[in-house]
Amino acid sequence: MIVALNTVALAFIVIIAVARAEIVTLTGDTRLSGTLRSIGEAGANQLTSILSTQPLALQPEAIEKIDFNDHSITMSPHETLIELVNGDSLTANIEKLDAQNLITNSSEIGRFTIPRTALKSILHSGQKKKPIYTGPNDANEWIYGTDESKQWKFTNNALKANGLAYAAREFKLPNQFTLKFILKWRASPNLQVSFADPLAAKIEAVDRYYLQINTAGIEIKRESSKGKRFQTLILSTRTPDQFPDNQVSVEIKVDRTNSQLDLILNGKLIESCVDPSADSPQGNGVSILNSAETGLSQEIQNIEILEIDHKDSQNDKGFENSENDRLICRNNDRLEGLIVGISRVNGGNFYQFKTDSQTDPLVLNEEDITAVLFKQKVETRRSTLDHLFALHLSDDGLLRVSSCIFSDEYVTVIHPLIGLLKIKRTRIISLERVSSKSNNEKE
Repeated sequence: MIVALNTVALAFIVIIAVARAEIVTLTGDTRLSGTLRSIGEAGANQLTSILSTQPLALQPEAIEKIDFNDHSITMSPHETLIELVNGDSLTANIEKLDAQNLITNSSEIGRFTIPRTALKSILHSGQKKKPIYTGPNDANEWIYGTDESKQWKFTNNALKANGLAYAAREFKLPNQFTLKFILKWRASPNLQVSFADPLAAKIEAVDRYYLQINTAGIEIKRESSKGKRFQTLILSTRTPDQFPDNQVSVEIKVDRTNSQLDLILNGKLIESCVDPSADSPQGNGVSILNSAETGLSQEIQNIEILEIDHKDSQNDKGFENSENDRLICRNNDRLEGLIVGISRVNGGNFYQFKTDSQTDPLVLNEEDITAVLFKQKVETRRSTLDHLFALHLSDDGLLRVSSCIFSDEYVTVIHPLIGLLKIKRTRIISLERVSSKSNNEKE
């Protein structure tokens, strides 16, 4: 079954065979949830909703955004982030670069080619996050409560609880780190995951952050030992019953140096915030408290703690009109010249980079490079085409397209710089209507 999307007519057709709940945002911030059956030019636009025994008819021009809840919540491997001259971006593994093209490959897009003239930057920093912890791996990794009946149980590489349960562990957490995990529940969750936690007795106020998920939604809160004890920093009103299969992938980015936190659910950034307290919590612990009643089992798995590389590789002042390529290395060295190519040798990528001061190109290991910035002129950063739809991808990717075809498993798009791309549907987070004006302003 195939769905066509026609931006010239300012209308599109979507037919979805698999019954998944979408969230449709209409003009005026009206939101409806249900299964999107079709959106067509003739006005036969149907959304099956619990609000009505009959499918709801929607006008295509009234639809502002569609959130597809059937995208994968599996932790994606960290790949290289590629940014295009029009501001679009996506992640992929690099195979080769020559004078004309960049050849890339992705598990969810396949092998595709990007013209070199369309490249703005290649960022490797997200790929090189240092793992601090990955688990759980056995029953002895975490410290549990003294009451054995109130402990998390280790089963099939996951911590499971049926009733009140507590577990904690101390790490050597850097000032910038990412905490990830997948949470599954039965009926309704009531869970609290604390981080940057001193793991002190909870009878007294301490400095820490914690994520809380219950029937009201998901929020990140700050507990302080001085002043106001509890403050909500990030709040998502999306309730547990709105997550498919009673599970959610959580990613929290913590920058204690700048007092900043990001909450990402199922690959989608929910909100970034700055902690208003004077000092960030300096604890090194992570604790997991399940308060759901007996019979409502909870499970937490795929726990990852990663060190973040926060070097701002994109802000290289004076580069916008540069006639040269630039490399930014992990030791913060900067090289200016020409990227002759990228080739793969013995499973690793190597850059050939020529500077004005050297006859032969330098050969640099990709592992020593944070970012690649391609020469460009300001006018190349604008696209000459109107793109009225934006596809938001997992891993913070964005593609603005002029046409789109949906099937049960894939989304086929025509991108103005790359051309034809066939993307697995599970990588699409949302489809959003945009205007050519907002497209330019975003640059």
